[in-house]
Amino acid sequence: MQIMSPNKWCSALFAGVVLLGVGFSAQAYDQTSNSHQIDVQSYTTAELEQLLAPIALYPDSLLTHILIASTYPLEVIEANRWRERFDYLDVDELEEKSQNKDWDPSVKALLAFPTVLEKLSDELNWMQQLGDAFLEDEARVLASIQSLRQKADEAGNLSQMDNVNVIREQKTIIIEPARTEVVYVPYYDTRVVYGRWHWAHHPPIYWHQPHYYTYYN
Repeated sequence: MQIMSPNKWCSALFAGVVLLGVGFSAQAYDQTSNSHQIDVQSYTTAELEQLLAPIALYPDSLLTHILIASTYPLEVIEANRWRERFDYLDVDELEEKSQNKDWDPSVKALLAFPTVLEKLSDELNWMQQLGDAFLEDEARVLASIQSLRQKADEAGNLSQMDNVNVIREQKTIIIEPARTEVVYVPYYDTRVVYGRWHWAHHPPIYWHQPHYYTYYN
């Protein structure tokens, strides 16, 4: 699945393949450019689902960018501050202006999603935990995303999401934009959308945020 034209901040590596089961090793991209040291720890299933609850129902391509960008937290913060300085520019102008920035492609891709970029920057502790979990065990993170999607589906809430197509392939749930030129970032209440939450001591992270969307020409 591709949500951007080829000249946008996107390459084949990041074009949604992670969540479609192809995957890639966390070693496959340059970890030496990461700006923080990973404090490796084992996350429990409850902790992973708590951590992933706010983003598990995002379209796959956007979610892929978020997962990878979270491993570059200082770049995300820098990109968000830079983006705020040029808030008057449109997506194409931002793309051109950011070409000389030495940021990971996933971070540059999020410039088109200012509210997502701002949320990641504001929730720094959460972003670092997400990045650490993804680097520690990519497969478990992706499995937890699928588990949360299954819960939302069983609760009857996945089919009620607007502006996305939900594709079920055996045990995999894929979420795509309903229109390839428009990517909506959904808002949902994590306390409700997954039905009965099984982890009493690890309630889902809940964000207050409005609906917003990004157009691609």
